[in-house]
Amino acid sequence: MRGAVDCTVNIERGVVVNYETGDDKFVQSEVAAVVDIANISSKFSPAPGDTLVIGAESYIIDAIAADNGYMARCVLR
Repeated sequence: MRGAVDCTVNIERGVVVNYETGDDKFVQSEVAAVVDIANISSKFSPAPGDTLVIGAESYIIDAIAADNGYMARCVLR
């Protein structure tokens, strides 16, 4: 565990994401989910499984959706 680090986080609530299932040749279905997203500076190296506490709310980073080297877009649960 890395411990607590104070930082600024941008939260987006209720973002609709689409997930495709199947292989590259045949996509069986598309599933939509509504998730919360946290945009965190990449210098903090956010990773799946990390805990994010904002006020009284606690989240777990489920996945890194994108990371451009400056900002990581993290899917929360």
